[in-house]
Amino acid sequence: MMNYSRSTPSLRRIKWVFNPQDHADLVFTHAQVPTPFVMNDRIRVFISGRVGKISHVFTVDITPPPEFSVISISKTPIFSPSHKVGTFDDEGVMPSCFIEGDDGEVLFLYSGWNSRNTIPYHNSTGIAKYIPSENRIQRLFEGPVLERTHLHPYLAVTPTVWKSGGFFNALYISGLEWIKGGDRYEPLYVIKKATSKNLIEWNRPTEQFIQSRYKLECFSNPSVRRNTDVHFDVLFCSRNAFDFRSNPLNSYKIGYAKIDGSTVIRGDVQWTGSPESSLENIMQCYPSFIEWEGKTYVIYNGNGFGTTGFGIAEFIKAGE
Repeated sequence: MMNYSRSTPSLRRIKWVFNPQDHADLVFTHAQVPTPFVMNDRIRVFISGRVGKISHVFTVDITPPPEFSVISISKTPIFSPSHKVGTFDDEGVMPSCFIEGDDGEVLFLYSGWNSRNTIPYHNSTGIAKYIPSENRIQRLFEGPVLERTHLHPYLAVTPTVWKSGGFFNALYISGLEWIKGGDRYEPLYVIKKATSKNLIEWNRPTEQFIQSRYKLECFSNPSVRRNTDVHFDVLFCSRNAFDFRSNPLNSYKIGYAKIDGSTVIRGDVQWTGSPESSLENIMQCYPSFIEWEGKTYVIYNGNGFGTTGFGIAEFIKAGE
């Protein structure tokens, strides 16, 4: 069941943490899809940086709150596209999320990229093992674990995963169709839910999990925060399928939904960041929750799909 609520949490912008344009020595542009990994003394942020037109995974270590200051930046990729031509991730990789496996290993789900002839690109989801002591990612399979199927004929990407009810649960982006706009096709994609016992084989209902507000609404990068075993907060970003790259009216904005048992309640507002800031006055996208010492924060990208780097906001519950 999908409902709407006027009792919606808010985000309080704290600071802009990292902008790759401020570092002339970097080999990459962009800091897309910032994905946090919380450590004892720092937060390691995994980003998709572009070397030329190809996306690789780099890391930016930052201090914990309240400072959120940059400690170090990886100068070379820690994870790169597959060297095996024809695999699902041979033209780009992006971080999605971390989850602890049943054996205690840290597992890393990521997006793989391929270019196409009839459409600009195709995305699937792969899985790897992360070794924090070495800051190293080890690919587990050459093939994806979330991919097109007979019931899901388009892309399957950017999952957020959590354990509940004896299963791994995921919210992920599933394509509905490609729509011609001007001289190119654009994807229309929504949020769906999947469950798994092993993070490899997934049960994927066809129903849309968070409902669209209008026909051409496109979603990306859901992030889930647990309140109880049946109550969860969800952040995501959404935009129009067309004219979204530089038009703030159609670009990504951060939205909210609440999972209450079997009911999904979507908030009625979107967060628009800081309209006066040239870093995020057009779009705010790819949010991820960070938990630190009883407080909840959100890391997110601004303009240009991560061209200007990432910022931090505090997650303020409704009524606080």
